Amino acid sequence: MLGFSFFKFLFSILNFVVLMVILKKLFFKPIMNVLEERKAKVAAELAKADEARAEVAKLKESGEKIILTARQEGELILKKARENADQMIAQAKAEANNIVQEAKASIEREKEEIRREMYSVLIDLVSLASRKVMYGSIHEDYQKALIESAVGQSLKQAYLRGGMAN
Repeated sequence: MLGFSFFKFLFSILNFVVLMVILKKLFFKPIMNVLEERKAKVAAELAKADEARAEVAKLKESGEKIILTARQEGELILKKARENADQMIAQAKAEANNIVQEAKASIEREKEEIRREMYSVLIDLVSLASRKVMYGSIHEDYQKALIESAVGQSLKQAYLRGGMAN
């Protein structure tokens, strides 16, 4: 009796449908719920990971901007410091040059004053010596003019030769 029975076939299909409904209610629905929850958790974790990646990228970009800004500020500070140093050096050189020029001018004034004093003293000495030699035979004003002329020529020649200039 291996033949085909429609009743058995219908009963088998009915058993299968009942079994599927029972399995769906008892097993498939809870398993599907667990799978959906797991899928939602995985999606949430992936979203968090994407957010974290975006945050890291944002922080990295922000850090790079901060580093770039700090580097630019440092270069600007160094540039200003160099400019200030150059300006201070130039100012110090100018002040030193002014001091040297003032000292040279002062030395020249003093040299000229000494020349005048020496000229005056020399005239007086020569005049005195001439008077003693001549015993007053020449008038004093004329004598002084002659002496000034002679001394002036002597000093001029000495100055031109470098005798009194140094």
